[in-house]
Amino acid sequence: MNPTLFSGDTFLMDRKRKPVIGDIIEYDKSFEKSGVNYSWKGQYVIHRIVSFQQGNYVVLGDNNDFCELIPPDAVIGVLSERIL
Repeated sequence: MNPTLFSGDTFLMDRKRKPVIGDIIEYDKSFEKSGVNYSWKGQYVIHRIVSFQQGNYVVLGDNNDFCELIPPDAVIGVLSERIL
């Protein structure tokens, strides 16, 4: 997520707020795409929501060149504050 977030940054996640386009979210990678991918169990990712598609979030890391589809159930929280 460089240059927005860097490895080792500390931040707060809001687990109650519904994500909207432009939000940075944390999600459970094991729920990526369709169904549960157990090879990613326990892996958490932080990306930005760029759009919605067929009931899923389309997310993109600030330093990536490809999007991923994330079901709403995979979202853990929305970035609410970066602690400096």
